[in-house]
Amino acid sequence: MQLSFERRALDFEAESPAAFIDFLASSYGPLVGARNKLSGDGRWEPLRNELIALSDKMNTADNGHFRASSEYLVTLVGKLT
Repeated sequence: MQLSFERRALDFEAESPAAFIDFLASSYGPLVGARNKLSGDGRWEPLRNELIALSDKMNTADNGHFRASSEYLVTLVGKLT
C-alpha cells in the first residue's frame, strides 16, 4: 500500500460573520443540535454571540463580508504494483 498526503485549504465565505454562524446553525449537524438543545432555555443566543465574535476575529475579508480559510489534509491510498 502506498500513502501520500496533500494539504489543501477551503475558504468559507458569507455576507457577514453572523450570516456564517446562522448558516452553520441551520445546516451543520453539531451546531444544529446545539441550537436545538440550547434554544429552549435561552442559552443559544449567548453562544451564537460568542461564535459570531470568534468568526469576526478569524475574518480575513476586508469588504464587510466574511471569509475564513480552513486547512485540511487529504490522504491518498494506492496499491503497489
